[in-house]
Amino acid sequence: MLAEIMLRPVMSAVLACCAPAGFFFGRTPLIKLSPKKTWEGFIGGFIGTVIVAALLADIMSRFKWMTCPRPVSHLCH
Repeated sequence: MLAEIMLRPVMSAVLACCAPAGFFFGRTPLIKLSPKKTWEGFIGGFIGTVIVAALLADIMSRFKWMTCPRPVSHLCH
């Protein structure tokens, strides 16, 4: 349930960025099976997802219960 709550904003970002990017800038078809899918929509969705995921990671890292309690220094030998 917690994973669904955390992933829902990222999934919404994909949809919120793909549709406008594809609608306004879409010229190049992505696949013939679905002619309304464009490379521009795919790239817009990717960029939007990366931005929203980075923002959510920053926000969630501020909460102690969202971070790993173990120090990671043992991996840096």
